[in-house]
Amino acid sequence: MGSRRAAALTLAACLLVGCSGGTDPGPADDRASAGDASGAAAGSTPGPADTSTAPDGPPLTADLRQSSRDAAAGQVQVWLGNGTGAPLTPTRLTYRDGRLTREVLAERLREVPAGRELGFPVPLPPAACPVDGDAAGVLEVVWEGGREEVPVTDDNGTVAAYATSACQARRVARVARLAFLDEVPTTGQGTAATARLLLQVEPTGRVPGATLTLETVNGTPVLAPAGGLPFWAPRLPVGGLERTRVIQLPVAPARCDSHAFLEAGGATAFRLDVRLDEPGREPLFAELVVRMPPAGARAALDFALEACGLTG
Repeated sequence: MGSRRAAALTLAACLLVGCSGGTDPGPADDRASAGDASGAAAGSTPGPADTSTAPDGPPLTADLRQSSRDAAAGQVQVWLGNGTGAPLTPTRLTYRDGRLTREVLAERLREVPAGRELGFPVPLPPAACPVDGDAAGVLEVVWEGGREEVPVTDDNGTVAAYATSACQARRVARVARLAFLDEVPTTGQGTAATARLLLQVEPTGRVPGATLTLETVNGTPVLAPAGGLPFWAPRLPVGGLERTRVIQLPVAPARCDSHAFLEAGGATAFRLDVRLDEPGREPLFAELVVRMPPAGARAALDFALEACGLTG
């Protein structure tokens, strides 16, 4: 019994602070709760422990990658490929991108062996709004006795998606703030337990005539709508001067195997589909990521572990 309890506590800790799993640690989602659209990192997680063979081509190459844990940490990984034929130890790696408000320094600098590539964490600063659709990233690589600017490929459009989402979230935040509360009301015990997540919608009154409609709330790999529904559908319109509302979302564990808990970097990060109508502007249809606060996340995960019978 004690070992199951210890395992459960390990699962919860991994979900709350991130566990290193494989070669790519745990990014934006952008921290685009409507009240936190900047996506600035609160800290970074360790970089990949393993290397992979660098692609053929120019002596130095760079590309962006992002795991779910990177998104949760508000960062990306810039992978530097070393095709110079000799080990390279960067003394500074600077990422520049017109879609971001400032340049940023990569972290965990270390030697990149010849013919290999390594990933370096890059915290994401606030996005520059409106988003420059023609911008692209450049990595300045400085080492003892040399310097080179390397174009950064981003095949998945990670920075573009981050900046677009963050700018949309700022626009939504002018009309209403969306935030999960710390409380997760629970009834029953063990596998019979049920719970509700509480999502608060607080109009700001700053944009006269604007209406924000919360269309749907999607579950996560760990937390899902109760009753087997694919998503919650509040369909709730909120005007600029209406009172604050709290939406109750009945929740259940999405899965109860340990892999579901250990592999989910975004266990308490929910994607919300919203529509924003403002006078004189085209409607905005956006997907926002709203993360639970630490106390609420812990309460939700404690419930899921108990409902799955993983608490011992």
